[in-house]
Amino acid sequence: MTARNDGQLPAYPTSVELYGGLTRREAFAMAAMQGMLAAGGSWPDARDCAEIARRSVVQADALLAELSK
Repeated sequence: MTARNDGQLPAYPTSVELYGGLTRREAFAMAAMQGMLAAGGSWPDARDCAEIARRSVVQADALLAELSK
């Protein structure tokens, strides 16, 4: 992936010098996590925070890979 598409650029850019927010990867992972938590009982164990975090990042990486095609 190129730097432009690998999730390292800001999700909501303002200024390169002033920016300190989420990367695209972090924003996608956050959205995936929100969806998983909102789904409630459809996930194996909603109390397993580490597993939910891992799956969120996996989904974010998959989206970034698809978008870079």
